[in-house]
This record gives sequence, C-alpha cells and structure tokens, in this order.
Amino acid sequence: MSERVNSVMQFVETTHKYKSWHIGSRSLQKPLQGYFYCDGVIEVFGLTDHPLAKQCYAWQYTEQSSQKYYAVLMIAPVDSEANAVKMVSDASGKKAGWCTGAPYSIGYIPKVSA
Repeated sequence: MSERVNSVMQFVETTHKYKSWHIGSRSLQKPLQGYFYCDGVIEVFGLTDHPLAKQCYAWQYTEQSSQKYYAVLMIAPVDSEANAVKMVSDASGKKAGWCTGAPYSIGYIPKVSA
C-alpha cells in the first residue's frame, strides 16, 4: 500500500474512531451539477464494526502547501464517490478542495498512481 493511501487510512481511522482496510482506489472523472468536472482519485475503505456505515470514501489534496483530507461515511444519501464529493461541497458552504471547472472551482484531487 502506498504512503498516500496509508496517510488517508490513518485520517479515516482517527476521524471516525474505527479500524479500516483499503478496498481500492476509484477514479472520479465526471461532471457534477452541470458546472464542475471532477478528475481525481478517491480511496474506498471498509470499516470494522461501525454502527452506521460499512464503508468510507476519503481523499487527500494539497492546499497552500499543506495536506488536507476528507473522509465521508457511506450513509444515505452518500452511495457513490460523486455523492461524497457533492456532500462535502454542499456541507462546507464553499467550493471544497478538488474538482475544477467553469464557472466555479470546487478544488482538485491530484492524480496519483495507487
């Protein structure tokens, strides 16, 4: 497992307080809400004994030279990578860290090899 995936998994475990395992890396390349085009990698983790979610979507990105993370539990209405991104953007009240497009930007997930 790569250093990046290990770092994201540590964030998931620290944030949600449950052990996790890496299921895989998913590429997200699609328009969201008709305005944004997302192009990046989201990690999918299984969660051990979590009472509400069996999986979590998580990612890492760089903002102003520092590493930032998001971890979104797979609980309705979140049922896909795209919905996880949308929920972060909606909940933050700003255009959050990783998809680019016109007329606005909701950030960027760097493309990396898993």
